[in-house]
Amino acid sequence: MDTENTPSQAWDATWRAAATRFGDLDSDAMRSMSSLASELADSPDVRGLFAVTSMTTLRISPYTCYPDWFNGRHITIDADSGGVSMCLVSNGHDPDPRRWTCSFADAPDLIASLCRDHL
Repeated sequence: MDTENTPSQAWDATWRAAATRFGDLDSDAMRSMSSLASELADSPDVRGLFAVTSMTTLRISPYTCYPDWFNGRHITIDADSGGVSMCLVSNGHDPDPRRWTCSFADAPDLIASLCRDHL
């Protein structure tokens, strides 16, 4: 992967930062995203993976910096009406990413499974 001179954070610090970022946004969906990021941070299935936020999207990647976490394999998670939508991207230019939707209650288990199996 390409690298850029971007200081990297410890993987666990990125999860705390994501939870804080979403918690600072004033909507129920973003508070739910904050709770989701906090819950995932404690999952052994995301240990060593990085949480990257972009506006209201959470991206989970095994890579530490841009452009690697964008161009490489990753999972994107967005708040959807009453739940979340997820995409598993095999590379940054994946023409046909796999997609799932589920409730916020079911999201931690599904995301942990996707991380374990694909990242």
